Amino acid sequence: PGVSRALAPSAVRSFRAMAQARPGVYFCRQASRCIAPLSADEDGRHRFMVATCAVQQRNELHVVEFSEDTSEIVCRQVTPHPEEVWLLSVSPTDTSQVLTYSAGHTPPALNLYRLPEAGEGSQPLQRLAGIAGNEAQLTAVKSAVWDTLREGNLVVADTEALHVFDYAAGAGTFTETATIQV
Repeated sequence: PGVSRALAPSAVRSFRAMAQARPGVYFCRQASRCIAPLSADEDGRHRFMVATCAVQQRNELHVVEFSEDTSEIVCRQVTPHPEEVWLLSVSPTDTSQVLTYSAGHTPPALNLYRLPEAGEGSQPLQRLAGIAGNEAQLTAVKSAVWDTLREGNLVVADTEALHVFDYAAGAGTFTETATIQV
């Protein structure tokens, strides 16, 4: 008894299309450590940001687009980043705002940047705010999550605590509002 007789012809075509799927591959110039999804745009394309993490080399943020139909990955934008990126988090309400955590040959720091428009060539990132390791007791940041219910709130997890920060766009600063030791 054949399985295809039990399935509708459209289901068989869908199954064959799934079986022929090809993997999409994208190569950065340097090693990359982080990837973050970007909010879907109006035509439903899958977009991601990839960050490189190369010591003493030029690091970059890449905005890439994935086509589910063809498994093609296209780079839409490459922007230089001043340090290696160990953590990457994109604002869910404004995809031009990206938070990075850098630690390496410089003191550890969380920085919020604004990406330049895609058509502006290789313009530098605009630093909006930052938290240096000496301003808040951050030790080896592991995760950063944007609060989707309160714009500007950010929850940061490090090896010792959860920190809640409030970003004041007008002042360009982060204010720590709570810390929970773990």
